[in-house]
Amino acid sequence: MAPNKSEDTPGGAPALGADTASAQQQLCTWSSAVKSFGDKTMFIHEGQEMTFRDFGRRAAGLAKELQSLGVKPGDRVVTAIELSVEGYQALLAIWKVGAIAVPLHMQLVEEQLQRMVGRVEPTVCLVGPSLVDLYTGLDICTVMCANGRWESADDVESYPWAPEDTIMVMHSSGSTGDPKGVEIFASHFLGDVLPKDDHIGRYVSALRTLCYVPYCGGVCISIFFNSWKYGASIVIASKPVYEEGATEEWVDLVVRHNVESLVYFGTALAGIVHTGRQMPSLKVSTVIGVTVCESLLLQAMELAPNSSWGNVYALSETGIISVHLIHRARQPLDRANISAVGKPHTNVELRIDGPLKEVDGRQVGEVVAKTPRPMKGYWRSPAATAEVLVDGWMHTGDLGYISEDGNLFIVGRKKDVIILPSCNNIMPADIEDALASHSGVKVAAVVGFPAPEGMGEYPAAFVVGEVSEEELRAHLATKLAPFQMPKHICFLESMPLTGTNKISKQDLRRMARDL
Repeated sequence: MAPNKSEDTPGGAPALGADTASAQQQLCTWSSAVKSFGDKTMFIHEGQEMTFRDFGRRAAGLAKELQSLGVKPGDRVVTAIELSVEGYQALLAIWKVGAIAVPLHMQLVEEQLQRMVGRVEPTVCLVGPSLVDLYTGLDICTVMCANGRWESADDVESYPWAPEDTIMVMHSSGSTGDPKGVEIFASHFLGDVLPKDDHIGRYVSALRTLCYVPYCGGVCISIFFNSWKYGASIVIASKPVYEEGATEEWVDLVVRHNVESLVYFGTALAGIVHTGRQMPSLKVSTVIGVTVCESLLLQAMELAPNSSWGNVYALSETGIISVHLIHRARQPLDRANISAVGKPHTNVELRIDGPLKEVDGRQVGEVVAKTPRPMKGYWRSPAATAEVLVDGWMHTGDLGYISEDGNLFIVGRKKDVIILPSCNNIMPADIEDALASHSGVKVAAVVGFPAPEGMGEYPAAFVVGEVSEEELRAHLATKLAPFQMPKHICFLESMPLTGTNKISKQDLRRMARDL
């Protein structure tokens, strides 16, 4: 058994697509990327550019430092680094020495870190300057400051990864519970070159992409690997999604550097729209993690008139499940399916599992998917893995339905369904869509809270925007049945977010209990 395999995690589904030799060539031979793109700009950050060749030399220098600290193949190395080139150099250096990367969010507190860092037992924690004291106080392992001062070095021989090896432990969003460590195959980020007329193919092969998400989620990592394959340049923002004024900086970078591809989370899409600035260089716009509000999309399309728009449904545990090309530039909008997350992506099988419930005339059940690059399992949690990964099929916990034309629609989470004291079922997504259709609402989220009667729940709505409760309730009265109306509407300056920039409904539920 290779030294980086976790003996406590079941093997999971087999890696599909690439054989061992071709996988090693695509994933591990950094020299092939340097040979193809060596003097091409790989990164643009704070006005500075770095070529593929220079980036690799800096990463090789860090790899040698990790080896000097005793990091061996199969060891875990935790990273928690600000948006910077150093964050990506850390990932390449870790993989060069055969270690498993464990990227964590910058905003985790000590109690969360004790659980998450302790769970993976790292040899080294490589963290930004502002986090050195916090991580040192955990007293778990050696802490190294990622200040970018490591020396450049000639390339080091890369570890010969096989497709079934564990290359990363990436924590799930924790939007409804404690984040789990998702064990990722090396083959997860490998794949065939996609056709340029495929939305994802156009996204990954774009010449210049903006990265503004922390180095702890699949989007950021995918952008990195796509740069290896296609020679794309990555423009790195200084402000991550959770910082005030971030969206203004992102739009400025898009315009200044002629960025062609941009990925939006729900909160990011609303923030960028509200800047009102034109982004004519965009060619591919991708929404992840949310269904799209029609009024918001129409505003975004006006700001990026040359861009096609797609919605991607993906999980850390599965990779891409479905893709929906909502709109091609300068062509009519597919209004009928605007809130769909699309049809199954290449080599993906999809089904809806019971028990089915009728909600607004739709037969809704759990979305279950079999993808070519699933997770290996939850890190050292075989019981938790067995609950969701059955015979290669991932039980997503998302509720949805498939339309007659084969499009998948997500309507909520299994844990999100609100059962009223009257025994009516409410999908939070229905109320969220109605809220988002008001022009004064930037972001909205709905959760259930225990009914005072002692049975069932009532919906509570949380809103970021510029609108009064009276005006919003009048608007909802034209969109929702009386039993769907939120019991409370609370206005926030910003939404609480998880480590992967999704709205934290776990935090909202805690807030709702105090209403």
